[in-house]
Amino acid sequence: MKSKLVYFVLYLVVIAELLVVIYERDLLVNELKFKADLAKYIQEVEMDTLVNNEKFSVPMNPGSVYNVVQVRGISTDEEKAALVFYGERVSQVGDLPTQINSNETGNQFIRLEKSKDIALLKFTSDWRTLPGVIKGGSRGTGYRLQYNVYLKTPRILPRDLEISTVAKILSGIAQIKGKEHIRLSYVFNLPDSVLLNVIKKVDEASVIGLNESELSELKSSIGNINDVKDSKQLATLAAKYKDMPKIKELRQKFEMFTTKKVLLTLIITE
Repeated sequence: MKSKLVYFVLYLVVIAELLVVIYERDLLVNELKFKADLAKYIQEVEMDTLVNNEKFSVPMNPGSVYNVVQVRGISTDEEKAALVFYGERVSQVGDLPTQINSNETGNQFIRLEKSKDIALLKFTSDWRTLPGVIKGGSRGTGYRLQYNVYLKTPRILPRDLEISTVAKILSGIAQIKGKEHIRLSYVFNLPDSVLLNVIKKVDEASVIGLNESELSELKSSIGNINDVKDSKQLATLAAKYKDMPKIKELRQKFEMFTTKKVLLTLIITE
């Protein structure tokens, strides 16, 4: 009887140790996944030109499209949907627009469009209707056309993350030097309901751009938000944070992210 009891106790000990091992393994896996996600979310958004002094033929029929710029560092589909490409003309070319962006559709002759994280240059006219300076200058080597291209985008965390995960990511970014602009852009682009829950959950005030006393007062003024579902009520409560003078100033600097300009050079031929 005693031997059976001993074996049963040993069995329970083995089971307990196995459960501890499984638990520790899960903790390690979750931590490794979090670090991998964090590394993805703190990437700087940059652009690479896909063309450099390459020749582009404008056909007799309008609508020719060329991939010209690719974005690196965009980590979510929400960011891809929100980003806007901008172009500023460098070379002085007749009637071609001095500024173009991927939100406009009515530009004459040339447009900047986007396909997720790719910028496309589209000639909306045919060769016959292009400005004479291009057609005249294209004889032989082609006409050199230049635009400085950049993009603006809000940094947006995936909308399906749990509140605790969002708070943990923002706190993790706060521990990394030189990433304040990314962290605050994420904060300022959270939906009101998520923002309010994050404010309630974070312990370090600097994560959302405040000091400890400001965070304490803000939490008290917001009160209990568990039963608040109406979007207008949520917006009113979120405004207690967004309309703080310090936060307004930070939002102007960090809510939208702007990349450095890259020079896009095309050689236009018939």
